[in-house]
Parts: sequence; structure tokens; C-alpha cells
Amino acid sequence: MGHQNHVVVIGGANIDIQGYPHGRLRRHDSNPGNVEITPGGVGRNIAENLARLGLPVRLITAVGNDDAGRLIIRGASQAGVDCSATRVVAEEPTATYLAVLDADGDMDVAIIQSRVHARLDSGYLEQHHSQIESADLIVLDTNLEEALLQYLCRTYGHLPIFIDPVSVVKARKLIPILSGIHTVKPNDLEAESLTGINCRDEDGCKAAAAALCEQGVKNVVISRGSDRLVCADETGVYGVPALRCPVVSTTGAGDAFMTGLVYGYLTGTQLVQAVKYSLVLSSWALGGGSTIAPGISAERLEKEVKHI
Repeated sequence: MGHQNHVVVIGGANIDIQGYPHGRLRRHDSNPGNVEITPGGVGRNIAENLARLGLPVRLITAVGNDDAGRLIIRGASQAGVDCSATRVVAEEPTATYLAVLDADGDMDVAIIQSRVHARLDSGYLEQHHSQIESADLIVLDTNLEEALLQYLCRTYGHLPIFIDPVSVVKARKLIPILSGIHTVKPNDLEAESLTGINCRDEDGCKAAAAALCEQGVKNVVISRGSDRLVCADETGVYGVPALRCPVVSTTGAGDAFMTGLVYGYLTGTQLVQAVKYSLVLSSWALGGGSTIAPGISAERLEKEVKHI
């Protein structure tokens, strides 16, 4: 793998089992619908998206020595992801994410079993130090253990580290290491969890974004569903309109958004332009009905960004 724009993604990989009802979701009842089983996980999704954009990317994750783990590695490898540093664990099953979506494609309830991710520890990553150290950019997600996130930010803080907070609870793992993060992409609730600032409106999100920058984060992007996004960097704090698009499923949209921020940084654009890449990629994921939007390419992305 060449050095040019080499990305290392360290984070979660799992099998997604998602149920889509044909109509309104009825609780405590059997709902006719569709069930899909696909490779997923925040880190894995971002890695595949980046590979499909033509960027050299290495995924470091942990999977079980089972059919699900082999499916994850095979699928990512076929997409162009280097999985040679992924840990295969005999003692734990591959992580599984079980979700039920509502009629709007939003997750209604989900359960995740992810014990295998605890097998990614500093001892294992030290064995791959040269591969991580040679990266131009590192992407992390908070499926990693808190101690490991601290180790990575301490050891590789001289490199740009992009982190997806994943959830309100997991976001809190980042509070002690904000100064080591280059770019963070919380939604409004995760930003509130990180800062303690009420983020129920745009002004609150702007205050939270400014507070995160004061903690040492260089770039902050707060997503707010279909409302305007809030961004902050060295130029200030500002809002960016969201894209209107059809929604089949929200699963994977946040991972696609992070992909755009990484792609934008590596192509030398300012944050506001990187966010445009993110908006286009996430709109493809929202409307595509699959975790990885079909037809991803850098050529198509550059073409569509010109229209927003």
C-alpha cells in the first residue's frame, strides 16, 4: 500500500441484521416486512466507503473466527480495503447489530453484541505500529475501549485523528482526549453529551461547537437531522444547510458523512467544502436503502458536489 493519502481506520465491524416493516411499525406484534443481513460497523463502513472512493485504506478491527467474520473480511477486501491487520479471535463471536426500523427508515430499537471489540488493545496495536504511524490520517470510532482511545490519541496525536462519537453514551469516552482529536462529528445529542451544553437549537449547537474547539478540537461538525448543520474551525462557527433527499434507511448515513470529511481533508479542501462531500455521500446512503450506497465513486461525487 502506497503512502499517498493512506488512511488507517481502527474501529468496529459487525454483521447488521435489519428489519424494515412494510407499513407503520406496530410494537409488541409481528410486522410483515423485509429482513436484510449485511456487513456493517462504523469503522468497517467508513473503510469501505473510502476504498470505493479510490483511497488506500487499512482496516484494523476484530472479528470472530466464524462465518460472519469471514464475510466481513471477504467483503471489505473485495471493495479494496487492506484487512491484513484485522484481528481474528477464536474465543468470541463476530459482533452483531440487530435493528428494527420504523416506516420512515429510522432505527426504532437496536441491540448490539460486540464483546470481540475488547480484543483490540494497545498490545495488539503495538504490533502494527509502523502501519499506523505511516498513515496520513487515522479514523477511530467509540466502539473501541476507552483506554484504547486514550492510548491512540496519546501515541498518534501528531497525526490528524478523526473520530465518530457513535452514540450519546459512547461519546463520553472522548471527553478526556478532546485535545488530541483533529475532527469530531457528533449529532446534536452527542454534542450535548460531550459539552453539557443544551443543543436543542442551532444557537446551542454553535455554543457546543465553539466549546469543543476551545478544548483543542480543530474541526467540529454537528449534524441535526434535516436541520442546518453546525460547523466550527479556525475561521469561526457557522451553519450549513442540510440537503433534502428521500429517506429509505438512516443506517450508514453517519458513516458516509464521516467518509466525506476524510475525503475532503485528504483532497486539500476547507471544512465547508468537505461538508458538501459529506452531504452528498450521506444523501446517497439515506436514499439507497443499504449501509453502503451503491455506485460510490470519486468521479460521481465530484460531479454532484458542484450542484450544491
